[in-house]
Amino acid sequence: MYVKLVYSFHNKQTNKSIMKTKFLLPLSLLCLNTFFFKAIDVFYPFKNDTKSSSYKISQKEEQTGTPTVDFVSFSNGIGETDYFCTSHVGNSYEIYPKLSNTSHQIRLRKYPSLNIVYSSSTNYYGDSGTLNYTPSPGWYVLEVKRTNSYGTTDWVGYEVEFVDCSQNNGGGNEYRVYPNPTSEILIVEESSKSKTQNNKTHGLNKINSSSTYELYDFNSTLVSRGKINDITNIDISNYKKGEYILKINSKGKSKTHHVIIE
Repeated sequence: MYVKLVYSFHNKQTNKSIMKTKFLLPLSLLCLNTFFFKAIDVFYPFKNDTKSSSYKISQKEEQTGTPTVDFVSFSNGIGETDYFCTSHVGNSYEIYPKLSNTSHQIRLRKYPSLNIVYSSSTNYYGDSGTLNYTPSPGWYVLEVKRTNSYGTTDWVGYEVEFVDCSQNNGGGNEYRVYPNPTSEILIVEESSKSKTQNNKTHGLNKINSSSTYELYDFNSTLVSRGKINDITNIDISNYKKGEYILKINSKGKSKTHHVIIE
C-alpha cells in the first residue's frame, strides 16, 4: 500500500496554481512526510523571491495500491476492549491502518469447527463498524476483507472471545492471540484490562514474568514454549500446516487457544 504526496504551489495574488510535485512512498513511511515537505524547497521556483510570502504550499495525500489489513481492535458495550459481550449491544471493531476511500466485509467463524456463523450481506464503508450479531459465549474468528479502487484483500482473521458480561462485572481473556490463521508470526498480546489490573497490583509497566506459553500440535506433541511479555511474537514459519493448541499459563491458571497454521 502506497501514499502519493501531492504538493501544490499556489499564487495567492493571482489565485492560480503554478506548480505541482508528487512523491510516492510506502504507507509505513508516512511518518517521514515532514522530510519530503522540507525537500520541496529544491523544487520551489520562488525560493529566493522577497515576495515569497505571496505563495502558499499545500499538501494532499492520495492512497494508491491494494489496501492492507494489519490489525483489528475490539470494544464492547460495557466500555472494555479486546473482547465482545453476548449480554450487551455495542460490539464494535476498528481496522488498521486507517485508510480513506475503502470499504470492507466481515464474517464470523466459530471454534473449533470454524464454520461460518455470520457473514455481512453488504460492503461497509470506512474502517470501523458494529457487529449486529450476538452468538453464544465462546471463541470466534472475526474475518475482514478490504476493498478499494485498486483491488481487494484476502480474508484476514483475528481471534475474539464472546463473554457474558452480565456476570462477574464482565471479563474477557487476559491475552489475545492473532492473526489466526497465520503462516509466519503468531502474536500473543496482553489485554488492556489485564495490563490495567497488573499496573494497579504490581506498578506501572511491570511485566508478569511468570506467564508462559506452550504450543502443541494435534498429536499433543510440544513444539514450542517460552515466556510471555506484554506482546510476544512466536515464529511458526517452519511448522507444518495444520491445527495446533496454544496453552497460556498465567497467575496459576491455564487457558487454551485453537490455532491454525496455513
